[in-house]
Parts: sequence; structure tokens; C-alpha cells
Amino acid sequence: MALSIISHNVPKPVIRLIAAVGFVITFFVIASVIDPGSSTATPPGEAPLLLEEQPAPGMLMGILEGQNYTVQIFAGADEPRYSVFDIAGRTVATGITQDELYRIDPELDLRDAQSLQMMQVDIDDDR
Repeated sequence: MALSIISHNVPKPVIRLIAAVGFVITFFVIASVIDPGSSTATPPGEAPLLLEEQPAPGMLMGILEGQNYTVQIFAGADEPRYSVFDIAGRTVATGITQDELYRIDPELDLRDAQSLQMMQVDIDDDR
């Protein structure tokens, strides 16, 4: 009953302001308690490769640009290695294998890609 008496005597904009300030204070208190470093961005059981663990890429063999990702293909010791960048140019992964590339996004499966066939182009053509 005391709240209803106060709400009748206090203008609604003041009550809204007090409520908004209360929500902001609550947000900052909760945000200061939560540690985002303790959360993981990878599914449990799949540890991401650290930069120190990733093999150094060899010679750049090609670049594939899609709607969501740009994939750089590098020569590797045993198999090609891939570096993936998102549409904004941020690094998603570097020096990964074809299987790891598929795990990032199944649409990045390059095993059956016909467009990856090499062809010889004469760049000295004087037309």
C-alpha cells in the first residue's frame, strides 16, 4: 500500500527515471561479476589450434572468395593448408587442414570442387 501512495504522489517520468537508473546499475553490477574469459567459443572436446601449434603456411597457391569467407590455399608438406577470413577480413583460422576447413562451415568442403582444377594461362598474349 505504501508503494501505491508513493506512486500517486510522484510523477510517472520520475518513476520511469528511477526504474531506468536501477536497471542500469543492476546491469553494471552483474557485468562486473561475470568474467567473459571463462567462457569458451568452441564446442566441448574440440580445442582450437593455438597460433604456436599451427604449421607455418608454404607458398600461396590460390585464393577463393565466397559470399561469407575468403580462403587462401597454401602448399603444405603433406597436403594443402588453408587460411580462412570472414567477410570483414578477420582471421577465422590459419594453416588448417581440409577436414578442419569443413568443420568451420560444411559449405567450405573443397574435396569435390571442380573449380579448383589448374589451367595454364598465357599472360604474354599481345592481342
